[in-house]
Amino acid sequence: MTNAHKENALNILRSMNDAGMTIEDLILAIEALDLERLKELTIQERIMDILNDMQMRVNSLGYYYVRSAIQLVYQNPKMMKKIMNVYSAVAEEHGTTTIRVERSIRRAIETTWNYGDVDALKKYFASAINSDSNKPTNSEFIATIVYYLRREDMR
Repeated sequence: MTNAHKENALNILRSMNDAGMTIEDLILAIEALDLERLKELTIQERIMDILNDMQMRVNSLGYYYVRSAIQLVYQNPKMMKKIMNVYSAVAEEHGTTTIRVERSIRRAIETTWNYGDVDALKKYFASAINSDSNKPTNSEFIATIVYYLRREDMR
């Protein structure tokens, strides 16, 4: 949980206290939410946190394509078996071609690998590196982040 998330949670609790709400009221409110939608938002936020931690440049289309690809594979791990299916789904979502998606993701990964936060990259990719170039392939990058998210879910 980031500091911003912690601060938001504290502000909500303070507001609840000021309004005279109890924990039971909060539980009822949470149960009324669409929990699946909340989970999706949380996944997207977690992916963004990881990409930002690595200092992937947000001003590139590749950032958004990588984010979509990771979320797609997280939600449907079987898609990872054919990376072209992932590119096709991302291309359809963003109104572009699979070739542009693949190239943009590759460039975003290369740029992050060359100019991103080295410690963050080591944190996520210490054991998932292509031995020839030390830069993960698109598939390795996506699979590694999904694996990291799944491992976090088990904690």
